[in-house]
Amino acid sequence: KKSLASLLTRCMQQNSVDSLLMTLSLLTKASVFEETAIELSTDGSKAITQLARLLDVPSIEMQQHVVAILFNLSFHDECISLISGENIHTTLVALLQQEPSLYSQAIQLMYHLSSRDEDRQQLHDAGSGLMTVLVNLLQRHHTAGNGELDERFAGLLVNVSIVL
Repeated sequence: KKSLASLLTRCMQQNSVDSLLMTLSLLTKASVFEETAIELSTDGSKAITQLARLLDVPSIEMQQHVVAILFNLSFHDECISLISGENIHTTLVALLQQEPSLYSQAIQLMYHLSSRDEDRQQLHDAGSGLMTVLVNLLQRHHTAGNGELDERFAGLLVNVSIVL
């Protein structure tokens, strides 16, 4: 009620990595509330655009926060449309390939995005080869031999296969 989200959005313009990490940490916690999602999805807010840009910053901790925030916001219809409009699909596929510590969070967000037709197509068309990445992850899982497949990963496989 005190416009916390807009204050945190302004703080995302800081140059200090420590300030940015603290801001993202607070925004991660606030992003679970519908009020925050509504505030971040208003026309004047550029928060989702700023978050999408931060995915390209080579800081694993920062990327973890950003993916968690985007996942939390993706439960709100207007936010997921804004997230989709930022074309982060290729970036998410690249994060899956490059950073194992982001696997779970990236899969969750990609699964959530893949439930929408337009995002399913964008994930399929991602320039870095989503299908190759998913097959490699599936093969790694199969060779691990634990017999259970992560529900979100299985859901992502099913959703993306609908495009084929």
